[in-house]
Amino acid sequence: MAIIKAVPHFEVQVKVGDSVANEWPMPADDTNVSETPSISKYIESETGARISIQLSQYPGYTLPEGADRLGIKIYVDGEQWETLEMKIQKHGCTETLGERIFRMHDGEYIKQYPIFSNIISDEEADLARVEADKLLIKKLGKIEVVLSAFRARGFCDPDEGFDNIGHVSNSEVSHKAMITSGEHLSHRICPEDVHIEEEYIPYPVLDCVFVEDIAKYHFQYSSHRPMIGERGFALPAALSPLGTPRLLPQHRYPETQQPGGIPCIDLTQDED
Repeated sequence: MAIIKAVPHFEVQVKVGDSVANEWPMPADDTNVSETPSISKYIESETGARISIQLSQYPGYTLPEGADRLGIKIYVDGEQWETLEMKIQKHGCTETLGERIFRMHDGEYIKQYPIFSNIISDEEADLARVEADKLLIKKLGKIEVVLSAFRARGFCDPDEGFDNIGHVSNSEVSHKAMITSGEHLSHRICPEDVHIEEEYIPYPVLDCVFVEDIAKYHFQYSSHRPMIGERGFALPAALSPLGTPRLLPQHRYPETQQPGGIPCIDLTQDED
C-alpha cells in the first residue's frame, strides 16, 4: 500500500483487474528531487487487465489554506489520462478511479478504460522511428498519481473538460529500441473503448485555481517480478527506478517415464 509518512491521510493503490496489484518498495529517484512528499512502488502488470486507481482518504485531513477541494491527476506512460476533483469527506472515503469519458473528433462520447497491452516488437521500423521510440521508452512502464489542493471559482463550459487527449491505440515499439533501451518493459498502457449506449450529457465542469501539490505516488510496472527472498517476495537489493527488474529464477526439471510410457516430471530430485 502506498502511504506517505508526511501525508498519512491518503492511501493510493493500483488495481489490476479486480485485485490490488502486487507491489514492492522502490527507492526515490534522486535525479528528480521535489519538495512535494512522494513514494515509489514497483507493481506487477498483467496482459489485458484493466487498470484503476483506488484512493482512500482517511478522517482528520485539512486542506491547505485557500483550498476547498482535492484534485487528482492520473498519468500513464508519461501522458495525462484523467483529471478529477473531490471534496474532502469528514469521515473519510474510498474512491475507485480510472475510466474516463472521451470526446471523439466527430463529437461522439465514448468511455475508455486503461489496460495493459503486450508490447509488440516492430522489426521494420526505420531509423527515425527507432530514435523516437528510444525517447518513448523512457516514459513507458510508469503510472503517476498527483494529489493537489484547489479552490473552485465557478463553472465553465462542460466541453472544456474534454481536451481530446490523444493516446496510443496500439502497442508497437521498434525492435531495435526495445533491445537497447527497453528490456525491462513487458507492457504499455492502451485505451479500451466502450460505446455508451444512452445519450451522454456532460456534467458541468468546475473552474479551479491551483493552490499547491500535496503528494505524488509513482508506480513502475512490468510483468517481471523481483526475485524471491527468504521472507517471500522481496527485493534482494535496492531496485533502481531506471534499472531492469530482476526475473524470478528459472528451473528445469528432468522428465522421466512411468510404466506404460506416461511422462512424469520429478520435482523432488530425490532418487528414492
